Amino acid sequence: MTPMQRKDFIANSLLSKGVNKTSIIAILCNAYTESAQRFDPALTQFGMDHDFADGCGVGIWQWSNYPENQTIYNYVSTHSEQDGINYEVSHLLNTPSQWMSSRSLYGQSFNDFLHNTKNLTWQQQVGEWCRCWERPKDTAGQAVARQANYNKIMPINWSGSAPGGGNNTGSPDDNANKHKFKALSIAECLSLLDRLKPKATDGQENNNNTPPGIGGSNGFDTALCEGEFNQHVNQTVYALNGLRAHVWTDWAYSDCSAFVSRMVIDGWHLNQDHGQLYNTETLHGFLKSLGYKCVEQHASPIMTVPGKPGDVFIMGLIGTSLGGNGHALISLDGKGMWECQGSQPPALKHTATINQALQWDAYGGWCSMIYHYQKG
Repeated sequence: MTPMQRKDFIANSLLSKGVNKTSIIAILCNAYTESAQRFDPALTQFGMDHDFADGCGVGIWQWSNYPENQTIYNYVSTHSEQDGINYEVSHLLNTPSQWMSSRSLYGQSFNDFLHNTKNLTWQQQVGEWCRCWERPKDTAGQAVARQANYNKIMPINWSGSAPGGGNNTGSPDDNANKHKFKALSIAECLSLLDRLKPKATDGQENNNNTPPGIGGSNGFDTALCEGEFNQHVNQTVYALNGLRAHVWTDWAYSDCSAFVSRMVIDGWHLNQDHGQLYNTETLHGFLKSLGYKCVEQHASPIMTVPGKPGDVFIMGLIGTSLGGNGHALISLDGKGMWECQGSQPPALKHTATINQALQWDAYGGWCSMIYHYQKG
């Protein structure tokens, strides 16, 4: 099956078991991220080599508890894809202990969520599933990012009737989600048309604004950055939010964009306050302010523009890439790739080739868009 066929199959499997449509949409918006956009019941977390005891994520919802993950993998790897999906859906519904009601903003139990007894919208339910079931590190940012998956999973081809209990808004086909038609004026039509015109994509519209005199006079200092990397590679632990600032002090913690920020600032010998860190959203503007240009951008993890020392790669569609929904990497020599990622130390990683690293990370679900920035 294709990913979208799997998505519809999951939706109807949940529907047949009495789950509310609005809640199903919320589950799918989260599953789209968790399953690297595949909805594949046999998916295993890349790089774990099926080391289930070490927390290898398995399946559509990436169960990582041992031996639960191994049991799921053993089943789905020996049965049909449809049977695997039904198995994981049943397992999902039969594991209420995964739900943490204390995190709910609306006082929902697992049963409340499944039947939408609070009559919440799909947006609210997406946030609830993210907070109470998935519980990523950056819950607030991830909730927003997963709401943005709505347009990627809709429409759903419902083959069953909607179960009772709670509203079923969220599906464009539901009467509760329809509004009375109001004709637009000519001025409103022209305004709408202007907003819908294709705009220059980010990384290209400001490519001509190259400030002079910024960066090291002798080019990117690969040796300095590789030396820092090699010195600290075995001590750095991945961490978001405040802890990532340690990359400027003792290298005890970092995240992907903090690591790239330091490499860019050090590599170009910038006279900039050590302590300034950028995220996957603000990194775009910072790079362009240094004279970087976006030389290619697409969803494919295969770059076609030859790399140069100091090239930066940002994964995740602009506006939706915060937290775990985006990633940043840097090539120190124009050939290999350096990054900070992964839940287990050492978080600092080096991959021999640029495209190999991007393909591996794209497998982890960061491939809605990749921006390749290059200076000079």
